[in-house]
Amino acid sequence: MRKTAHGENSPECSRALGHENHVSVFLCTLQAQSCTMLGETNDFIVPRQNPVPEREKAIGQRLRDIRENCLAKRSALAVRIGVSSDRLSSYEHGRVPLPWIVGDRVCEVLNVSQAWLATGHGKLDHYIPVTFSEPAKSAAQKGRFSEIYDSCFVPLIRSSRYKLTRGTKQFAQTLADLIEHVKNNPDPRQAMEQAASVMAQLEEIRLAIAKTKKITNRPHSL
Repeated sequence: MRKTAHGENSPECSRALGHENHVSVFLCTLQAQSCTMLGETNDFIVPRQNPVPEREKAIGQRLRDIRENCLAKRSALAVRIGVSSDRLSSYEHGRVPLPWIVGDRVCEVLNVSQAWLATGHGKLDHYIPVTFSEPAKSAAQKGRFSEIYDSCFVPLIRSSRYKLTRGTKQFAQTLADLIEHVKNNPDPRQAMEQAASVMAQLEEIRLAIAKTKKITNRPHSL
């Protein structure tokens, strides 16, 4: 780089630096625009590991298998899940780890079990919609599919199963107590009043079970 006698950049160098800056800004803008057009965002990119772990490669292979089994073209599926075809190819071939936010979307679109995509075990079909807590939801935006499955998805499903089992037992026991109480109460009016109170409790339990079933409906291999 040429400088003047006072150590400052010459006008020619200043113009060259200005041109380089303009080129740099232009390239960055072009890259950002291309990512937007292709539907890619930084949310769908997780840090690359060299080499990529074998589990991540296996998930990528299963991703490719289910796409081909569903007779879905890579380009068409990429549009549905909001990434470029090249990015989807990188996931399928295990060049970069699959993010949770992309893998979960694939499972939703193709009605595939998240458990099967993460582990390869259990039945292939049936997507399980879940709602994470705020900390887990934040982690899911950036985390790999495998780590979010292990740390967030599995604990949530197991907890919901426990609540479902407990709620079902509670419902059955409360109903049995109600029947026994009505049979042994000589005052029909009093029995009916108590029955109405117990029926309200049963309805609360039933609603809680129905809400839990939305998460635990046909879970697989957890």
